[in-house]
Amino acid sequence: MLADERKLLILEMLKKNKSLSVRELCQKLNASESTIRRDLKELEDNGKLKRTHGGAIIKEFFNLEFEENVKQKENKYLNEKKEIAYVAFSKIRENSSIIIDAGTTTLELAKLIGQSNLKLTVVTNSTDISNALSMNQNCLIYLIGGKLKNNTLATVGNYSVEFIKNFNVEIAFIGTNGITIDNALTTPDLEEAQIKKAMISCANEVYVLADSSKFGIVALVKISDFSDIDGIITDNKIEKNILKEYANAEVLIITNNGR
Repeated sequence: MLADERKLLILEMLKKNKSLSVRELCQKLNASESTIRRDLKELEDNGKLKRTHGGAIIKEFFNLEFEENVKQKENKYLNEKKEIAYVAFSKIRENSSIIIDAGTTTLELAKLIGQSNLKLTVVTNSTDISNALSMNQNCLIYLIGGKLKNNTLATVGNYSVEFIKNFNVEIAFIGTNGITIDNALTTPDLEEAQIKKAMISCANEVYVLADSSKFGIVALVKISDFSDIDGIITDNKIEKNILKEYANAEVLIITNNGR
C-alpha cells in the first residue's frame, strides 16, 4: 500500500471513530508501529489530526472553541442523556447536599430530582436546572448569582466562584465539552471552566456527566485532571476500545450496565 493511500485511510477511519490507537491502526492497515507513527506525525504536521498518547484524534474534533446554545443541544443525544441521568440519580442519597453544573445532560438529572420526593439541598448555577428542581417541594435550592450567559443559561464570573466557596457538598455533578486521555476535561469557555473548578473543589465526590460523543474532543480550556474526579458517567454507546484505554489510565467510566 502506498503511503498516501494509507494516510487517506487513516483519516477516513478517524472520521468514523473519532479516535484510534496506534495498535488498532497497525492491525487495520497491516502496517508496522513505526510506519503508523510516522504517518500520524506527517498528518499532524499538515494539520489533519492531533496525536494523543498512543493514538490520534481527527482535527475536526480538536480545539473546540465555540459552544452551541441550550436550544441547539437539548435534543441531541437525548436518550443517552436520560440514560446518564438515571445512573447519576442512583448516586444521590436522601438528606444529602449536591451541586449541579449547568448543561443539558445535568438538566435531565435535575428533572429526575424534581419528579422525586427526595429531601435534598441543591446548589446550581443554571436557571433551567433550578426550575426543574423546584417541582420537588422537598428541595432546598441555592441558585448561584453572577453574570448570566445567554447561550448556556449559566451564571459565571468571580461573584459566582466566590458564592460557591461558601459550600461544602457531598456530590458534584459536572458537565464537560471534551474528554481525552492527554487533556482530561475541557470546555470552550474560561469563565465556565472556573465555575466547574470551584464546584469540584467544594465536593467530597465528583462525577462528570458526559455522553459518549464527548470522548476524543478537546475544547479550548482545561477544567481539571482525572485525579480530581471520582468517575465519568456515560452511555452504553461508548466504544470498547475507549473503555479499555481509560481503564488502562485508571479512569473510572460508569454506565448503566456497570462498566
